[in-house]
Amino acid sequence: MKFKIVKLLLLVFILIPLCDYAQDKRPRQPNILFILADDLGYHDLSCTGSSYYETPNIDRIAREGAVFTEGYSACQVCSPSRASIMTGKFPARHGITDYIGAPYGTDWRKQGRHNQLLPAAYDTALRHAYTTLPEAMKAAGYKTFFAGKWHLGGRGSWPEDHGFDINRGGWEKGGPSGGYFSPWENPNLENTVPGENLSMRLAAETVKFLKENNPQETGQPVFAFLSFYAVHGPIQTTRKKWEKYRDKADRSGIAEQGFKMEHFLPMRQVQDNPIYAGLVETMDDAVGVVLRALDEQGLAENTIVVFTSDNGGVSAGDAYSTSNLPLRGGKGYQFEGGVRVPYFMKVPGLTKGGEVYHTPVIGTDFYPTLLDLAGAGLKPQEHEDGVSLLPLLEGNTLSGRPLIWHYPHYGNQGGEPSSIIRQGPWKLIHYYEDGRDELYKLDADPRELTDVAKHHRRKVMELCATLDGYLKQTGARYPQPDPEYDADKERQYLQRVITEKLPQLERQRMEFLSPEFDPGNNWWGSEVTAMNPNVVIILADDLGYGDVGFNGCEDIPTPNIDRIARNGVKFTDAYVTYAVCGPSRAGLITGRYQDRFGFGRNPLLAPNDPDMGLPLSEQTLADLLKPAGYRTMAIGKWHLGSHASLHPNNRGFDDFFGFLSGGHHYFPEQWTLNSEFDARSQYDGYRTKLLRNSDAVDESEYLTDALSREAVRFVKDNASAPFFLYLAYNAPHTPLQATSKYLDRFTHIADEKRRTYAAMVSAMDDGIGQVLDELDALGITDHTMVVFLSDNGGPEAANASDNGPLRGGKGSFFDGGLRVPFAIQWPDHIRRGTVCHSPVISLDIAATVVATIDQTHPPKNELDGINLLPVLNNADTASRSRLFFWRNFDKKMLALRSTDFKLVMQDGHTPSLFRIGDDVAEKNNLFTGHASTVDGLHKQWQKWASELKDPAFLGLLQDKEYSEQRKDRFGQP
Repeated sequence: MKFKIVKLLLLVFILIPLCDYAQDKRPRQPNILFILADDLGYHDLSCTGSSYYETPNIDRIAREGAVFTEGYSACQVCSPSRASIMTGKFPARHGITDYIGAPYGTDWRKQGRHNQLLPAAYDTALRHAYTTLPEAMKAAGYKTFFAGKWHLGGRGSWPEDHGFDINRGGWEKGGPSGGYFSPWENPNLENTVPGENLSMRLAAETVKFLKENNPQETGQPVFAFLSFYAVHGPIQTTRKKWEKYRDKADRSGIAEQGFKMEHFLPMRQVQDNPIYAGLVETMDDAVGVVLRALDEQGLAENTIVVFTSDNGGVSAGDAYSTSNLPLRGGKGYQFEGGVRVPYFMKVPGLTKGGEVYHTPVIGTDFYPTLLDLAGAGLKPQEHEDGVSLLPLLEGNTLSGRPLIWHYPHYGNQGGEPSSIIRQGPWKLIHYYEDGRDELYKLDADPRELTDVAKHHRRKVMELCATLDGYLKQTGARYPQPDPEYDADKERQYLQRVITEKLPQLERQRMEFLSPEFDPGNNWWGSEVTAMNPNVVIILADDLGYGDVGFNGCEDIPTPNIDRIARNGVKFTDAYVTYAVCGPSRAGLITGRYQDRFGFGRNPLLAPNDPDMGLPLSEQTLADLLKPAGYRTMAIGKWHLGSHASLHPNNRGFDDFFGFLSGGHHYFPEQWTLNSEFDARSQYDGYRTKLLRNSDAVDESEYLTDALSREAVRFVKDNASAPFFLYLAYNAPHTPLQATSKYLDRFTHIADEKRRTYAAMVSAMDDGIGQVLDELDALGITDHTMVVFLSDNGGPEAANASDNGPLRGGKGSFFDGGLRVPFAIQWPDHIRRGTVCHSPVISLDIAATVVATIDQTHPPKNELDGINLLPVLNNADTASRSRLFFWRNFDKKMLALRSTDFKLVMQDGHTPSLFRIGDDVAEKNNLFTGHASTVDGLHKQWQKWASELKDPAFLGLLQDKEYSEQRKDRFGQP
C-alpha cells in the first residue's frame, strides 16, 4: 500500500510540471525588438553627450542595457549599412557599396562637381542567394515584422521578399516620400489621419503587431524590426517642438558661426537646429510608445531590445542637420563621425543595466549575436564578417579582428572614395584619388586630428596588406579615373561652395532660429487647420480628491492620470455641480446647472418612464458637436435616464457601450439579466448585461478593462475625423470588486477595503494609459483635449476613498463632496506643467469645447460655464470674481463659493462661512462677526435659485414611493 502511494505521488509530481507547461504558451526564446534610426549621429542623444537634443526613451534603452562606446555602422551611408545588418557581410562582400539610387560611372558627371574619379558600380538590390537575418529568425520559429525604411531594392526585393512576414512602409525609397506628415507617398503604408506623424505611425504599427501576435498568447516569439525614416531629410517638425528647441538654443546662446569648410562641403559645427531637434524628439517619442507597449503587454522581461543607427549624423550635405563633434566628419565621411553610431543592447537576464564596453563592434555583429541569444545556432557561412557578442556580454573578451569599410564613391555629403581598416586602436584610411594612406591612433586621438602614417610605416604596410587581401578576396569594385577630369573646373566649383553655399547655410541657420520663422506650409502639413480638436472626457465615479498622484496620493500610484496633469494643467480648486453622481453628470454633459431643468435628484432605474432623466429640452455636449462633424461615443455609466428616448443614441451619441443604471457589478458572471426591463428592483440594474447601443452583449472581461478596450478601439477607428469620447468609468464606485491582476499590486495595503479600492483605481489608470498611448501612437495627442475628473467627492466610509485635507465626502456640500481631482491636457493650447489655482467648475468643460470649435449651430440654451483657455493664459480677469452655486432641494441645503469665501447653509443648522483659500479643511466657521458677508452671499444665491425648477422626478431617496406610484416601472411596456 505504501509503495502504491509513493508511486502515485511520484506520478503527480511528474505530471504537475507537464500540465503547467501545456497550459503556459509563453515562448522559451526571447522576443527581439530591433530599432534602427536613420542618419542619427553618435552624439545626437542625451545619453551620448548632447545637451541640446532630448531623448529620454532611447536613453532608457542605454540605461537598462549595455552601451558599446565604439559601435560602428558597416558603411557611412544607409543602404550598404542596412544590407550588412541583414546579411552579416561587409559592403565589399555583399556588393551594395553606396545608397541605392546614387549615380555612378559617367552618370556621376551630372552632379556637376568635376571630381577626379568616376564612382564604382554597385548592386542595386539585396541578393536573394543570401539567408538574411529575418529568414534565419523565421527558421528558428519567429514571427517576423518590419516597419519603416527598407531601401534595399525595388519590387521583388522588399522586406516580404527577404524574410519578413509583415511589411509596413518598407519599399525602395530611402527617404520619407511626401514628408513626415500624412499624406505621405508610400505604397505599403496607407494614409489614414491627415497630419499624422510618420514616426508615430510606424510605432503604432509595431505596437499593433505586438498586440496581435503577443507571444504570451500565441506561444511564438516575435522578431520586430522598427526601421525609422527619421532622422533622414527632409527635416520637419511641428510648430510646438520647433518653438521648444528654438527657445532652448536662444537660452544657451546662439553662436555667431555655425559652419566650417571641409574638403568638398561646409560642415556644421554646433547642435542648434530646432527643426532637427524636434524630429529627433518625435522619433524618441515613438520609441517610448513601443517600450511602453512592451511593459503593458508583459513582454519587456523577455524581449531583447537593440538600438542603433545606420550611419553617422548629417553634418554636411543633405539637410546639414547636426554636428558630430568632437568626432570628425559625419554621414558619407571616412572619419569617425561618419561610421561611429549609438549601439545599445538590452538583454533581459544578461545585461543588468549600466554595462559599458569599449571593444570595437560593428553592424554585421547583430546577425550572429541575435541568433546566439535566440539559441538558434550560428550560420558562419552567412554572417561571414560578423561575430557573436554573447561572449563579451558574458564577461569574456573578443579577439582583435579587423573591421573593414569600402566606399568607392563620393556621395552627397562630401566624403572621399576610400577604404578603411580598423584593428585595435589603429585606423587606416586609403584614398583612391591620390593613393595616400592616413593612419590614426584612436585611443590617443579620437578626433582624428593627427595623421601618424609617416611615423608608423610598418603598421601602415601591415594594415594595407590586410585591407588589400580582403578586398581582393571579396571581389571589391573600385572607382576609375575620369578621363574628362578638369582640375580648374573642380577648383571653381569648390570656390563657389565657399563663396555661395557657406554664406547661404549661415543665413538659413539664423532663419531657423528666428522667432519669426515659419516654413509657410502649415508646418509641413502637421497643422490640419480644417479639423476641429478631438475631445476625450474621462469621468471617474466616487474618486477621492486625495486619491491621485497629482494631488499627493502615496499608496495608490496613478501614473497615467498624473500624465494628463503633467502634460497639461492640474486644477487645485475644481468643483462639480452636485455632490452625487446623477445630477453632477447632468451638469457636466449639458454645461448647465442641472437645477435649471429639474434634474435635482439621482434618477431611478425606470425604463418605462420618459421623464426619469435628462429632459429632451436640453442638449448634451454630443448634440452640440455632431453638427460640427464629430463622431461621438459614450462608454460606461450613463445614469441620465433608461427610457428609450433618453438612451445615449438618442442624446447625440453615435455609439454607446455600457450600462444605463447608476451602478454595476464588475464581474461578468454577475450580469445575469438581459436588459433593464428584466429588473424588478433598483439594484437589479447592477446585474444587467452591458449594451452595445441597444443590444445586450456577452462580455467576458472585468468591467473596467472592457470599457478601456472599447475606448481604445473607438479612438483607433475614428482618428481620421474629429471625435468626442465620453468615457465614464464606474470605478471606483461600489461594489468593491477587483481582479487578482490589480489586487496583487497592493499587498502592502493592510486594510482590505482600501486595498480593493486601490486595485479598482489602478485598473482605471491602466485603461486611461491605454487611451493616451493610442493617441500618441496615432500622432493626434497634440490635437486632442483630454479631460479627467471625478463626478463627486469620495464616500470615504463606503469605499475607503480619501478626500485628503477636505471636509466631508460624497453627498456633502463641504468641499470633500464637491471638490474633485481635475486635469486637462491639450498640447496645442495648454502649456505643459501648468497649475491653476483659480476656482473652476465642471460646467466649464462644455463651454471651453464649444468656444474652440468651428460650429454653425450655437447652443440653443445658454451655457453656465466659461472658456478656460483665457483663464489659463491669465487673460480673463473676470473669472476671478466668479460665483459657484449648489442646491439640495430635498435636504433644504445650499452652498456658494466666491473667490475668497464658501457659504454652506441647511435648514435647522447654523450657517457656515469659511475663508476657503486659507481654510481648505473648512474648520473655522466665520459666521459670527461676518453676518453681512453671509447675508450678501445668501442674496446672491437666492437670485440664482429664483431661476431654478423643482425636481422633475422622484429620485433614489424616493425609490419605494415611486415603485408604489408606477406599477409599470419594470417589464416590457
